[in-house]
Amino acid sequence: MMMDVAYGQAEASSPSPSPVSAASASASLPIFLTNAMAFLAVSGIMFRLF
Repeated sequence: MMMDVAYGQAEASSPSPSPVSAASASASLPIFLTNAMAFLAVSGIMFRLF
């Protein structure tokens, strides 16, 4: 019963593309963090070189 209520609320609150975009956003979050860390490391190295 709890699963049925949760599924009904999720379906009523959002159309079908929304969970897909949420899943892709949560999947791309580690990639974004990795890019941010790499950018900070590269900028730190450049700051030390020049």
